[in-house]
Amino acid sequence: MKQLFLLAGLAFASPAFAYFGFHSSEAKLTFDAFAETKIDHKPTDEEAHKIVANHFDFLFGDLALNETPGGPKNDGVGTVTKMEPIKGGYRIYYSFEGTVVLQTGPRTHLTIELPNNTHEMYLKSKASGKCGDPDYPDEKDFSYFWSPNQPGCKKIIKEDDDYQVIDATLERLPNTEHTRPDYERLPDENGDIHISLLMGLNDSSDDRDPIESEGRKNDDLNAINFRKIRKQLIKDGFESTGAWSHEQIKDVVKKDVRPLPYVEDFTQEYNGNRVGKITITMFFGPTDIDEDSWAFDYFYKRAIEKSALIIFDGHTGMGTNLTLPILEKKLDASFKVPADRYQILYADSCSSYGYYNLDFFKRKSRKDLNVITAGLETPFDGGVRTDTAIIEAIHRWAQQGTMIGFKSLMKRLENDNMAGVNGDEDNPTTMD
Repeated sequence: MKQLFLLAGLAFASPAFAYFGFHSSEAKLTFDAFAETKIDHKPTDEEAHKIVANHFDFLFGDLALNETPGGPKNDGVGTVTKMEPIKGGYRIYYSFEGTVVLQTGPRTHLTIELPNNTHEMYLKSKASGKCGDPDYPDEKDFSYFWSPNQPGCKKIIKEDDDYQVIDATLERLPNTEHTRPDYERLPDENGDIHISLLMGLNDSSDDRDPIESEGRKNDDLNAINFRKIRKQLIKDGFESTGAWSHEQIKDVVKKDVRPLPYVEDFTQEYNGNRVGKITITMFFGPTDIDEDSWAFDYFYKRAIEKSALIIFDGHTGMGTNLTLPILEKKLDASFKVPADRYQILYADSCSSYGYYNLDFFKRKSRKDLNVITAGLETPFDGGVRTDTAIIEAIHRWAQQGTMIGFKSLMKRLENDNMAGVNGDEDNPTTMD
């Protein structure tokens, strides 16, 4: 009997014509594969589900280092076709179908490589220091970094014995054309635009004050970026209203947090023809869910509920740092996502296409939301250029009426990370 399983337990319909990337496009990916497990009995449906879903996760690492790089959308569906005993365990055969984003290239076929037994592959990789990333030694992180194309990996593993080479079928989906942000819908009922720029520490042990830390040994990489963005905003005519006081921060953060994050607002007034005022709230602090990130969680909640543009510039957290149900459970509070207001979420973080795409479209109509993501690893040192580019696009519209389309904007946001916009099929069009 065939059994249906879902990538990471999720399945959604992925509308066609709902993505644009400057050097990438979405595609439907289908293939047949198997996953092996050491077990002394035939796997139950639940056990098979977990084994197959874990196997799917290895698409992250394999596609990232593929000859045609990309990443999975996390909407994959697997159908178990057969289970058979092997020495010491079972082999589970399945068929896969899901959406991926890929660099421009092959249109009908893609070679992918997946481990036979993911746990055994992890043990072999850990013992040799190959096939993964030694800086992330935990098994829960292994699928994100695993690839036979990692340096030295194919010296310790063998095709067929340890991993399978799969000829997958591709169906490229056409990119949307000539769409643009819905600038006219960004202002709130008062004619103002609020932007949240939430910046996470690269290393949570570094200094929490991005201004005072300049020149110190523990000056975080993203603190340097914070100061550069701050300088650019002032150059563009924004005025700082000063760092938030402890009392102001505690009005947002409903938990005793020490040390507090650094928060600063910047404002600029316009002639009122399109916008009255733009306010940018810049946040700096830990953002990883397994760190002391309570302050970020509350400021992210505030951003979701208040801001027209939300920029997240930090670690992805393997899909945990921005996922609404996870954070709602942590805070024991619901995120009141404005149902009918147009918003843009820019997840400027590693592989955010696969982690932070579908979650938000469950909460809002696609005509009211654009999600800008990265299909690949995103280096911190590109954040200054990309974060300021999207703010500048809104600033120029408010100031001059200039409407930069997604084609030009994605070119500016490209950071060798396959930046793309999701959900723009209902957006206004432009000649750009």
